[in-house]
Amino acid sequence: MTDAALLSDSVAASSTLTLLSRIRDDWARVRPDLDAQPMLTLLLLDRLHSALSRHIELTYLDEGINASNWDLLLTLLRSAPPRA
Repeated sequence: MTDAALLSDSVAASSTLTLLSRIRDDWARVRPDLDAQPMLTLLLLDRLHSALSRHIELTYLDEGINASNWDLLLTLLRSAPPRA
């Protein structure tokens, strides 16, 4: 992974934490009776999924394939007869 990608990840992580904190504070101000943690957890997981997907796609691109090609390659490998 390049230094630029690591920096981008660091910035994204920082902005996600800032966003989650702002959302938590907004809900606490508007509806202090509600627990915002489940929503914040799902939002964090969604952002993590997006970040991981971007990295996986970049890895595929480095090899000249996409997610469908990768799935096909794994299916072929899995379906191949056992090696002697």
